[in-house]
Amino acid sequence: MAKQPTRQGRPPSEVRPLPYNDGQMSADKSLKARMMTGYALCAIAESQIHAGELERALKSIRAIREMVAEMNSLLDEPREYSLSAIREAKDTLADLETRLQAAEAAIPG
Repeated sequence: MAKQPTRQGRPPSEVRPLPYNDGQMSADKSLKARMMTGYALCAIAESQIHAGELERALKSIRAIREMVAEMNSLLDEPREYSLSAIREAKDTLADLETRLQAAEAAIPG
């Protein structure tokens, strides 16, 4: 009896299981998109500070802080994220926090 071809025509002995399911992959992508949005907003806040638009910069910083708090709460119960996505998110959040502190420090008064 011949082996039945499976995923992309490979025999079952060569097929490795996926590391996580489609739902988890989608959740990981969503988390990554939020992190990238945080970086973009941080860059906007930094530009606003350099342009002297301090009120706008403060609003951007508040929005980023809310996003960071939301992502931290999502990571507190990481049922739907892969371990690698959680590690990456925690590293990114630490980096965002450092950038936020530097941006806040650059605002006079």
